[in-house]
Amino acid sequence: MKKIVANLLLLALIASSFAITAQDRLSFSRKQSFKHMQENAAPQSLERRAADILEQQRFAGEADWYEARLTGEVTPLYRPDFDEPAYFEFAIEPNGFMILSTGQHDYPLTLLSKSGDQTPSQRLQEQAEGREIARIYVLDSLSFAAESPDGELVATLGTLPMRLVPLAPGEKQAPLSVESFLMGGEDDDMPAEVVTEEGPMVDLPYDLVAWESWQELKDNYRETYAEMLEQQAEAAAFDWDTELAVEAFGEGIPVGTTFLVPLLNDESDFHVEGEGENFAEVTRLQRPGMADVIAIQPFEAVEGADLTLHLFYPDREPEMQTYFFVDGVAGKNHWRTIMDFSIGTSADQRFYDQFDINGCPSGCGPTAWAMLLGWADNQAGQGNPAWRHRWGIYRENGGFGRDAVAPRIQDQGVRNMTREIKNHVGTYCAAGQGATLPTSMHFVSKYLRNRTGATESSTYYPFFNGIADAINAMSRSNTPVIIGTGFYGHYPLAWGANVRRRIVRKCFFWHCWDERQYEEKVRINNGWGGFQHDVMLNTNTFFLGKLKAN
Repeated sequence: MKKIVANLLLLALIASSFAITAQDRLSFSRKQSFKHMQENAAPQSLERRAADILEQQRFAGEADWYEARLTGEVTPLYRPDFDEPAYFEFAIEPNGFMILSTGQHDYPLTLLSKSGDQTPSQRLQEQAEGREIARIYVLDSLSFAAESPDGELVATLGTLPMRLVPLAPGEKQAPLSVESFLMGGEDDDMPAEVVTEEGPMVDLPYDLVAWESWQELKDNYRETYAEMLEQQAEAAAFDWDTELAVEAFGEGIPVGTTFLVPLLNDESDFHVEGEGENFAEVTRLQRPGMADVIAIQPFEAVEGADLTLHLFYPDREPEMQTYFFVDGVAGKNHWRTIMDFSIGTSADQRFYDQFDINGCPSGCGPTAWAMLLGWADNQAGQGNPAWRHRWGIYRENGGFGRDAVAPRIQDQGVRNMTREIKNHVGTYCAAGQGATLPTSMHFVSKYLRNRTGATESSTYYPFFNGIADAINAMSRSNTPVIIGTGFYGHYPLAWGANVRRRIVRKCFFWHCWDERQYEEKVRINNGWGGFQHDVMLNTNTFFLGKLKAN
């Protein structure tokens, strides 16, 4: 056994490559956020997944997560169609959290936040104002609900999904896409004119109707959202294929890189075995304030020379993980584990939120457009070459007056802008929530006219398959986009993407080969006033809204 205790002094030692491993064997006890949840501790496999994801994300993005660590606060989360927990929430210090799925009904990692000093469960507990919480539900990707022991809804976070009433073919139709663009403007005799072009008409599959009660939503959840839940599971299947391949055959480590395996408890020991032990340096690294890690540094790839790592703990069952080595060059893009793409930093984001209008929230659709318009206006004010000629998107007090820079924090002027957008896009009140149809989001173009030459483009995806288009649009334009998440439930602002590449082994009978797998997440600003403004989300989308400088 090789066991070398060292101090981790330089971040460069571990910046080259990170990955995770999924095991599903054991269970452990963790501190819970609510006393009655203590007996529902997460499986040890989820703690392993959480620790590995945290390690892999530590150096992706901004520096405030370099010393992030799991707090030990773990909360089970339910879904109305599950008797047992469908997810577990892991709190992270100094800020953030992650939500992991317990099975193949959703992505292995469903939500990862690097911002905010509260987790969703902590926020719900605060909103419950002392009322006891028996269960917390995840209703779709960004919708949470807390329930009392007698089944009463006591707090919500995000928008509750609407009841979907199927429509007959041809009963209601809407354009698949709507795009506004400028024509003319070459000289004074031909001033620029905004022209709108509609795509083909498509049948709308549903009417969106409010549920009469919380109990009705729960009782009809599985039946109402069956098609979307199936789509969600199908979309997650690829990530699970990677997890299962790692569990069966191990994970590949490129030669010339450093692979870190965080320990679940520093009072632990490790042992390595297998032919791979002769072709790698295996070192234990101590990091004050963070979990110790086992660093694996392969220096040669030999077929069949795998390495098995055994981890022993005083308070839980041992772990066994397998690795194989592949030829590669450190730092080359085709072997990079993390590709972190962000449009600016969180400092560029606008922290806007819904607010009350005549007894109903203003709606996430208008808020998303306000954040996107505010982002572009701020870029113009900062002199961004792509946007500096588009001053005037936001004007004094949100009206039509003098030019002003859109503030980062919502004020009365931002509320005025959002209120106008709400009226244009037709946001309506449904059971105390502001709802906006994806097929009417393009009417934000009415706000832009007589203020700026910027235009918008909106696309509706009835099969919830627009996320690749959203990521491509961001990378091409270097501009955030609006996406639609959940069951027609929410419109966050996407401002980046995170792609993780893992090397897995596949076998068919006696033939085995190594290949790279990709896991995509989008970075979003949730539109909750700065809470969860830097969130990594595994999702697809039913809507894509773009803003063009022209």
